[in-house]
Amino acid sequence: MTTRLSLRRRLLGRTAAAACLILLVLPLPANAAADPITPGDSYYLHAHTSYGTRGTTYESWLGSDYVLLTNNTGDNGAAWVFDKDGENYRIRQSPGYGAWCTRGNDIKLTDWRTCSTRWTLIPAPDGTWYIRKADTPFYVTNAIADSGSWLKIYTGQDGFREFTRFTFTRAI
Repeated sequence: MTTRLSLRRRLLGRTAAAACLILLVLPLPANAAADPITPGDSYYLHAHTSYGTRGTTYESWLGSDYVLLTNNTGDNGAAWVFDKDGENYRIRQSPGYGAWCTRGNDIKLTDWRTCSTRWTLIPAPDGTWYIRKADTPFYVTNAIADSGSWLKIYTGQDGFREFTRFTFTRAI
């Protein structure tokens, strides 16, 4: 003989199991890709290019500091901090004063109070990420060459530059 309590348990058990099955088959929203970084922490940005994986760093030229890829594959380069700004990020040197700032197509390091461009992380193939200037069609690109390359922003690839795909490794 079935009591009311045991019948309720059986019904609730079946309902809970059905709800779990429904939750398992629901698709994730299109924007469900979790950001690969924790805001405020330091990361090495590894650029995956047609000629290997390189770190990102900066170098002075004509009195200004510009962001570029390291000359050697496997070199981590400089550490960078991603600060959250709404749905976007501001990228700055860790430690230091420099923040990524676009001037024309160049990416310079400037005092963050003077200029600090906002950036969006976009999922790319093979677990990598594109970095795009927020609210624009401009992506970070690198020259197609087997050496260090100044990072610049462009809307397309022209045979001389390619969209740079990044992975992020927490700096120690």
